[in-house]
Amino acid sequence: LRGQQLQEGLTHPEVLEVRVAGLLIGLTLTQPVAAQCVDIAQEAGFIINACAPDRIRIAPPLILTAAEAESFVSAWPQILEQALAARSETP
Repeated sequence: LRGQQLQEGLTHPEVLEVRVAGLLIGLTLTQPVAAQCVDIAQEAGFIINACAPDRIRIAPPLILTAAEAESFVSAWPQILEQALAARSETP
C-alpha cells in the first residue's frame, strides 16, 4: 500500500514516468535536475538518489509508515519546483 501511496503522490507535470516495484521507486523527470532534487530533499530531511541526470531513485525502508510516506508526498512538489527554479537561474 505504501508503494501505491507514493506512486500516486509523486505524479507531477515535470515527471514523465513513475516506476514502482514494491517500495523501490524510479522517477523520470522532464529536465536534468535530479542532483538538485537530491540536495533540496536532503535539506528537507529526505534521502533520495540521483541515478542519472533526469532520474531519481527512492528506496524507503520497508517499515515506512503512512505518515512518513505522506510527508514525502507533500514535500515532493516543492522539492521539484525548487530544483527546476534553481536550474533556470543557472546560466
